[in-house]
This record gives sequence, C-alpha cells and structure tokens, in this order.
Amino acid sequence: MPARIMNKRKILVLDDDPVVVKALSIKLQAAGYQPLNATDPETALRTVRTERPDLLIVDIHLPGSALSGPQWSGFTLVQWLERLYEDWRKPVIIISADDPARHQDSARRIGAIAFFQKPIDHEKLLQTIASTLGQAAESASSPSA
Repeated sequence: MPARIMNKRKILVLDDDPVVVKALSIKLQAAGYQPLNATDPETALRTVRTERPDLLIVDIHLPGSALSGPQWSGFTLVQWLERLYEDWRKPVIIISADDPARHQDSARRIGAIAFFQKPIDHEKLLQTIASTLGQAAESASSPSA
C-alpha cells in the first residue's frame, strides 16, 4: 500500500483538558495531519518555537502560569506569539465551552479564522482546517460539497 506521506501539516492543539487534546489529536492524525499537543501555555510557546506549526487550535480558558502572574488565555497566547516573533502569523481556531458571542471581538482582534463551541463538531473543524490550509479533505467516505 502507498504510504500516506503527503506534506503533513503540523497543527498545535492547546487545551487544559487532556481528554480534549487527545480526542482532537486522534481526529487530526486520522485526517493526515501531524498534531502537536499542549495542555499549558509554556508548552505551547515552546512547541511553536521548535516545531513551527501551520495552524493553532487554542482554548480560551487556560490554567494559571508559573511564567507570569496574570491568568493566561488563548487570546493572550496569540498576542505573546505576535510580540515574540515579528514574522509570526498563522491561522488560529478558537475552541471554548463559552458562548461564541461573548468572545467575538477578542477573536477578531487576534485574527481567529473560526470559533468552535464545545462539544466540537469534528467534521466541521476538519473541513475548516482543510480549506484554511488549502488541502482537499482526506475523507473517502464524505461526499465533496
């Protein structure tokens, strides 16, 4: 059988809930992406620096950090990345259990391409990722729309 080594795009998944990270990681891997997992902001920052992901999936609410006193959020993380790396600009998808209407302005400010409320519709998420990264969906069972 031919190896599925298409240009594997790296996607960082940041959520403080390891179950969410694992579930998204499984779905992304099955769709042909290379998931990079983080459950805290420090790991996410380090991963962005070393792995250079093509897209980020970021939870809004994150645990407190030993790095700094203020409470981290997915929005804060993206703002840090923009300050740390002048040329950094990657697509960001926000995930949260919160109502998306509460965070529309903040999501727009950081240039988020989409907002998914938990529980996440994995099929729509994968479609959004595929169209954002310019790839056809790798789902043989799904009709193309």
